[in-house]
Amino acid sequence: MKLFCFALPPYPSVKRSVFPESGEQRNTECLEGSFWPKSLPILTGCNSDAAWLEAHSECPVTVDERLRGHNYGDWCGQSLKTLSPESLAQWMMDPDFSPPAGESRTRMYARLAGWLSDIREVQNPVILGVDAEVVRALTLLAMGLNAEAVEKLDILPQSWSVLSFYRTWRVQAVSVPNNRITFKVIFGSENDR
Repeated sequence: MKLFCFALPPYPSVKRSVFPESGEQRNTECLEGSFWPKSLPILTGCNSDAAWLEAHSECPVTVDERLRGHNYGDWCGQSLKTLSPESLAQWMMDPDFSPPAGESRTRMYARLAGWLSDIREVQNPVILGVDAEVVRALTLLAMGLNAEAVEKLDILPQSWSVLSFYRTWRVQAVSVPNNRITFKVIFGSENDR
């Protein structure tokens, strides 16, 4: 089993230091002409990403809600500047802290760990088009780490990471920029498509 994880471009609100709102659309113009493997099933975590992923990849996309990004609850649409310094500090330092009506990093990692456990039985490779934070979480989980290790790894938006499972999860590539990825890096050779 191999997972080819593509970290989607960030939401426009994130660049303005605002927590994304449900259904917000990504800026996908930056993906024009980028590498995208064909003929593999594609999974994503939210409906708003599925349509443009299908258009860009020319492949059907399945939505699995367990692969969605963080649920920021009542913080959705709010700027970081509007949060109290105490809340922001808790958010940054405590993986068990949840925004009001939201989800803690610990809960998000547990959700993704459950998904990783289920997917390892699939025989064929799968492409994930998900948030960079989801790619980071899956990579850390594959290395046996948890939400407390979040600051140990950065994943670039629009990059590829490769995880494989054979008796245990392995990390084969991390955060390879989209303009550096090739069939050889992803598949080993053109013949492995």
